[in-house]
Amino acid sequence: HPIGLVGFSMGGLDVLHAMGQPGAEEVFTAGAVAVSPAADLPRTVQYLDAKVFFADAGFSKSFRMGFRSLLRKRAKELGMTAEGSFAGTVEFLVSERPDLGPTPAEFLARADPSPSVATSRRPLLILVTANDPIIPVSSISELGRAAKGNPLVHMIETPFGGHIGQPGHSPQWFATVLATSLGGALLGAWIASLVGAAVPNSRLKQYAADIEAGRVL
Repeated sequence: HPIGLVGFSMGGLDVLHAMGQPGAEEVFTAGAVAVSPAADLPRTVQYLDAKVFFADAGFSKSFRMGFRSLLRKRAKELGMTAEGSFAGTVEFLVSERPDLGPTPAEFLARADPSPSVATSRRPLLILVTANDPIIPVSSISELGRAAKGNPLVHMIETPFGGHIGQPGHSPQWFATVLATSLGGALLGAWIASLVGAAVPNSRLKQYAADIEAGRVL
């Protein structure tokens, strides 16, 4: 059976990297979907560490604080001595594993997903939102530029959905996009049974043949 990839947030970043690996087109023949992946990683790290005020950011302040809390917990579990900032975590990683960097700037440059997006040889759908409290606007722009030169890559930006919130905000739309993008009738039926949606719908069904033929969605 065809194999596809689906990833959210950091998992979405992993998906982008995987699709750019040599031979990925022979393994992930169904293509891939990345939801809310990050790009422009130096700016993303700064954005996550920046002080946030409720008056400016609203409830996204709580979302970012939650991210930082999870980071501190995970860092402690891994024996990291970083103070809990994303920049501190990157510095700790490269100090422990110089082969990953050897500097934070070089580590983030190596982790940049843009080259993989540009070289993907299977259909790749990237879903982002305009109101993502975790990913800065520059990240979306960076992914858009990388996708522009590859006819197999398509990016959809929705006005709402927050960070990885599209499945909850618009479950029927997400189920339809996911099933159609991966070209999997069984997957579509399974997801539809979970969210009560009939997939694929008439608006997206017209693209199914193009996706299966390896063309742009």
